[in-house]
Amino acid sequence: MYKDLRANFYFFMLDFRFATTVFWSIFIASSLVLYFMAMSFNSGSIVISPSMAVYVFCGISGFLLTKDTFPYSIKMGSTRLGFVISSISFSLVLVIFMSLIQFFITWAFNHLIELGTINNFVILSAAEATSLTSTWYNYLFVDVVINLFFLSIGFLLGTIFYRLGLLGGVTAIALFVISILIPTVRTTILEFLFQIENSKIALNYLGVVSISCFAFVIILGLLIKAPPLSKATK
Repeated sequence: MYKDLRANFYFFMLDFRFATTVFWSIFIASSLVLYFMAMSFNSGSIVISPSMAVYVFCGISGFLLTKDTFPYSIKMGSTRLGFVISSISFSLVLVIFMSLIQFFITWAFNHLIELGTINNFVILSAAEATSLTSTWYNYLFVDVVINLFFLSIGFLLGTIFYRLGLLGGVTAIALFVISILIPTVRTTILEFLFQIENSKIALNYLGVVSISCFAFVIILGLLIKAPPLSKATK
């Protein structure tokens, strides 16, 4: 089991190293371009949010995790349980890493804004919208929790498509959308996830983490007897 975990973890690192490098390179380069544009033009404001970009990245990364790595890992001799455990471990490391990079980039751009005395360029973090105090550890905590949530949901959705095929994946999305359209269900879900207090969002962090853990349990159930080829490619 330990060899499976180590081998899978190493493979995940190699597989995602290029994606994370490209993502941050594009984000930093585009943010710098927008920063210098804000210096040149006084009219209008430019607002960027690394938090939103990282949430999208984590969701997509989770969605591709099963499709891109599960067949290869099984063919190389890994057990299905070993794959799921190593995937969860890697997911935790990835969200912490992305949150740290996001925090330092936000910090660096805020210092650039102060040095350049620019008033029309704003960089926002999701933690600023929450009811937590503005400290560096709260910023990291909020981003880690939300990043893990999006990655686990993406991982679950990708696993459903892998295990049940296109029809099963589309059906799952349709059922979720229909349930959200029901006012009672929508209100219950939203109240479980967060509350609005004095124009600030009070997240139910335990609830968000519990949903992520529940998603990982479903993923284990779907993959424990999954074939090395997805249903869509059979």
